[in-house]
Amino acid sequence: MPAIPERVTTAIEQVSAPDCDLKEVAATIALDPGISARLLTVVNSAAYAPRNPVVGIHQAVTMFGKNRLESLLISL
Repeated sequence: MPAIPERVTTAIEQVSAPDCDLKEVAATIALDPGISARLLTVVNSAAYAPRNPVVGIHQAVTMFGKNRLESLLISL
């Protein structure tokens, strides 16, 4: 089983914290192009159907919300 990337682990810890700051989570995710691309792909999918394409990580994190973001990060 492959190891979970360190930035994914950090982002999961940040999202799980009771005093979660989505700006910090977005900054952590933005450091990893793979996680960023996956998040933007999912947020812009037909399942979420944004009116305008989401291009920023902070916007994607805010739109996705804590619970869905945590689920996505765990699935990586």
